[in-house]
Amino acid sequence: MLERGVLGELLSAGTLPLLYLAVGLKVGAELAGLLAHLAEADE
Repeated sequence: MLERGVLGELLSAGTLPLLYLAVGLKVGAELAGLLAHLAEADE
């Protein structure tokens, strides 16, 4: 697992950047699926 980090350092949040990345990928995938669905509906 990841280390806890040192208070005051830039990356001391530990897993938060990884969580933000996972949420961003999920939102991007959902948005891409929605746009693909809308593109199919226009045809």
